[in-house]
Amino acid sequence: MKISLSEYNEDWPRQFENDKDDILSILGKIDPAIEHVGSTSVHGLAAKPIIDITIDLKYVLEFIPHKFANTIYVYLPVYNE
Repeated sequence: MKISLSEYNEDWPRQFENDKDDILSILGKIDPAIEHVGSTSVHGLAAKPIIDITIDLKYVLEFIPHKFANTIYVYLPVYNE
């Protein structure tokens, strides 16, 4: 697999904030902690140009994957453990 890196993009924090707002609108009243993680979250660092986001929930909710089914976001259950 070939991985392409990009110079740091000053727009990445804004892209994350937009995604965070979208995710909050999808999850509604669950009150998740949403964090920008990975190389795009480090100011000045070259990175693969993909915004990585973690969502922490107080409770395990089985309906969460269904909330993301028809959106641009990818739910990865591997991190549920």
